[in-house]
Amino acid sequence: MFKRKNKKRKLNKIFFGINILLSIIFLVFIFLINAIPTKYLVLITICLIIWNIIIAFLLLSKEKKKRNKVGYILSSLFIIIIGIIGYYLNTTYSLLNLLGKDNYRTETFLILVKNESNYEKLDDLNDENIGYVPNEMTSINKALDKLNKQINIENVEYEEYSSAFGDLTNEEISSILIEESNYNIYLEEHPEYNDLFRILDKIIIKTKINNKNSNINVTEDTFTVLISGIDTYGEIDAVGRSDVNMLVTVNPKTKQILLTSIPRDYYVRLTGTTGYKDKLTHSGIYGIEMTQSTIEDLLDINIDYYFRVNFTTLENVIDSIDGVDVYSQYSFVSYIGNYQFYEGYNHMNGEQALGFARERKSLPNGDTSRAENQQAVIDGIIRKLTSSTIISKYNSLLNSIKNTFQTNMSDSDVTNLIKMQLEDNAKWNITSYVLEGTGAYNYTYSYQGQELYVMEPDTDSISTAHDMINAVADGEKLESSYDEDASNIKNPDKVTPPSNNGNNNSNNNTNNNDTSTDNEDTTNDEETNNDPLAPLLPTDDNDNTNDNTNDNEDGGDNNNQNNDEENSSGDNNNNNNDQNNSSGNEPTPPNNGDNQNNSSSQN
Repeated sequence: MFKRKNKKRKLNKIFFGINILLSIIFLVFIFLINAIPTKYLVLITICLIIWNIIIAFLLLSKEKKKRNKVGYILSSLFIIIIGIIGYYLNTTYSLLNLLGKDNYRTETFLILVKNESNYEKLDDLNDENIGYVPNEMTSINKALDKLNKQINIENVEYEEYSSAFGDLTNEEISSILIEESNYNIYLEEHPEYNDLFRILDKIIIKTKINNKNSNINVTEDTFTVLISGIDTYGEIDAVGRSDVNMLVTVNPKTKQILLTSIPRDYYVRLTGTTGYKDKLTHSGIYGIEMTQSTIEDLLDINIDYYFRVNFTTLENVIDSIDGVDVYSQYSFVSYIGNYQFYEGYNHMNGEQALGFARERKSLPNGDTSRAENQQAVIDGIIRKLTSSTIISKYNSLLNSIKNTFQTNMSDSDVTNLIKMQLEDNAKWNITSYVLEGTGAYNYTYSYQGQELYVMEPDTDSISTAHDMINAVADGEKLESSYDEDASNIKNPDKVTPPSNNGNNNSNNNTNNNDTSTDNEDTTNDEETNNDPLAPLLPTDDNDNTNDNTNDNEDGGDNNNQNNDEENSSGDNNNNNNDQNNSSGNEPTPPNNGDNQNNSSSQN
């Protein structure tokens, strides 16, 4: 009898000891995460102390069987609850540990050979030659060094890839070395390359990203974050075109957020380059640092942080929080996914939100409207993440974003923002602005063989964006761009794809000035070069409903062009030539014969 009582007392002490140990571990985890406001930490600590006193009273009372049983039950429940909470805390801690760590960019260099050649493996290129275009903004020299260590091959230097592809076709060289994202641009302009060439091998180069140090106190100082959306699925460290370029300027004191979007085709000087300017989207090929510094130069501002995401990130995040409510200015049917969106608020899942954010053709202002839709999606995500309903989606959200983004924001920055939001539970005022420009055609730094659709920046628009960002930093409260009360929410409907006949009249919201049609999506530039209106007919292979890639390089919008540009392709050509010759840094366009009289150049 005495031995049985001793065993019972030992068991009671073990249960009590487990409660004490779990309480201590729980508090340690909370302190390590450092995302809970001090007043809540004090409250949690007091509650745990009171709890353990109660458990001690129930388990350690002598000759009180009923109390002991209640103690066992409560102690077991506590162990289960703390175990579940501990799992969430561990997931949080693991994710936060990834923040602020070293990020890398991965460049994939393709070794292309003629499709009908006899080369089957890399060794077959021994004692042959390979064409390439030197570019200090990429790691092509490292790729060549790596290749030359594997086989004996002669390196043939070209000024631009169009000539190299011509020589490969004529078998004057055996192969070409080109970065995958750059090759994708050529494929969009020349889909016949898929039949002419094939990939023999790949060379992977991984480079550490040089993150800028920021001394910002995110709970006191205004800061700006660059959201760079890459046109790929899957691995986040792979380089790719930056098709979404949005600045999020945050004033934590006034609770003001400004979303500033820059169109993907903005014709800008890439930092550190000479010669032709380039489309902003191409900056992503050279890494997030290039995109960040180029936008800083454009707007004369400082960007403190970046978040680099891709299609996978957006879909995963939105699905993990059971969708978001997004405001649409128009009712329209998207070519991407074939969804009917309605004017007002729409509840969207990840796939629908991605289609909504990528759509351009069905919108009255083309790329400008697309940027506004992207901002509306970000607004929906912010509202959902700052609402009380996010607590139940906490774990799925953390699991969904792991390894799907890159950022230079530290774990302490993130936890301080979380702590601030938990502390004041404030509502944020969100204002959006989209930079404007004029549609044109011009040669680009990344694709010098022919002119591509670009958007010439509007200087007044750039000044406005600069002033609005400074106004937020100065504590000004801007007019909200979104209705705080998201009511009468609709669900997008899956519909039959629009007729592929180039006629968009069935959609009342389609801009009559945007002449890109579904038929033109699959039209090669070579087929439109003889058309005097070719400069006014942008194509966009990637908005095709069966294509998951992004906008074709000639996929611009003409809604911002003036009447002279719309009515006279000859005037447009003269304007482009003037732009090329206006700067000492702008080289003379390559001479391909008479095609200089046509702003949509021929090969």
